[in-house]
Amino acid sequence: MFLSDNDSLKKRFFEVIAFLFIYRFGTFVPLPGVDSNVLRAFFEGGISFGGALSIFSGGSVERMSVFALSIMPYITASIIMQLASSMKIGSGFFKQEVTEYSKAKLTSYTRVLSFFLALMQSIGVYYALRSGDSPAIKSNSIIFFWTTSVTLVCGSCVLMWIGERITIRGVGNGVSLIIFIGIASSIPVSLVQVFELLRSGVYNLFFVVVGLLFFVVLLILTCFFERVYRKIKIHYPASSQNRSSFIGKNESYLPIKINTSGAIPPIFATSLLTLPFFFSKLFDGIGSGGDNFSFFFRGGGVYFFAFSTLIVFFSYFYSSIVFDSKEVAANLRKAGCFFLGLRPGVETARYIDGILSKITLFGALYLVIICAIPDYIISKYSIPLNFGGVGILIAVSVVTDVFSQVQSHLVGAERAGRSLKRKVRVKYR
Repeated sequence: MFLSDNDSLKKRFFEVIAFLFIYRFGTFVPLPGVDSNVLRAFFEGGISFGGALSIFSGGSVERMSVFALSIMPYITASIIMQLASSMKIGSGFFKQEVTEYSKAKLTSYTRVLSFFLALMQSIGVYYALRSGDSPAIKSNSIIFFWTTSVTLVCGSCVLMWIGERITIRGVGNGVSLIIFIGIASSIPVSLVQVFELLRSGVYNLFFVVVGLLFFVVLLILTCFFERVYRKIKIHYPASSQNRSSFIGKNESYLPIKINTSGAIPPIFATSLLTLPFFFSKLFDGIGSGGDNFSFFFRGGGVYFFAFSTLIVFFSYFYSSIVFDSKEVAANLRKAGCFFLGLRPGVETARYIDGILSKITLFGALYLVIICAIPDYIISKYSIPLNFGGVGILIAVSVVTDVFSQVQSHLVGAERAGRSLKRKVRVKYR
């Protein structure tokens, strides 16, 4: 009902829904020259195509559609460019100053890199389809090679453009929304498979009930920890005009979220762990022994260790980008506020850094428990679920982000309306 009070927000929602509809439609458009019967037999055998890639594909990998690569090349390129910019790789190549020009420059480099990553991954997909006793590619002609590569690269670039357009419209993060829709679309299929296995006697009722309760507990824990903050007490001078009116004292709080980086660490980790699969299939097709990468596939101990380590690394890395302690300390100094017993400036920044490091450690361990452990259990015991804890975390983060952006947009529109009414009253008074 609130959409009727704001035409601009309604228009944005309709545009986002149209973009997501294009994405879902593309997941059902198959690659030319691919034998669907071979693919169906391939996946019915319980083989995980691409490991972690199937988590976010929304069924496009199983159908081998034009969007089979999903948004993963763009995410991987974003990781590489952010790491390069933070480490100041290349003199004069990246700018550390956060300006509109530097943002546009970094975005352009990310797009170019994502194109080349998509091209590399599309070649890996072609060799994966061609390998085996019953290849899914109907012909080994060079025409099918170029058709597969160009189609997959174009599909990935279209999703990259759709994600950027959704982000610009200001109704959630485009990349996260695309991943969320892909995960949400796999839930009904997964539930049908679970109940089919229950009916056939593969699973018993106790196992299914315990599994459902386990995911309900994961959902509750995720919703709880995504709303938990650590409050650091801030003091103001007694004569300061910036005191918090709702507390009534010369003190306030600096909130720091337990999971500062949100769903970014598991998304980044999942994206990077798709690369060994493509390398494996590429080398296997060329004849260099693709089995060298088989220990890195989803469900193995090496994959679990790498996934957990990458989650911890990206938790620290991304939290340092999102929450800059030096900038926060400088803003507190400008506002005339301080932490009791600490000097403003460098000492305050170090204090904030120490607290942030401890909080990030708890946040990283929480992400490992929520994402890595359920993913390992699902893969180890061949449970027909593609999303796991990663999907639950992304769903909660996306819904929270969309609601917060909608709420801020409505509050801004309401304030603008009040200001306009005041101006009209003053004009005609």
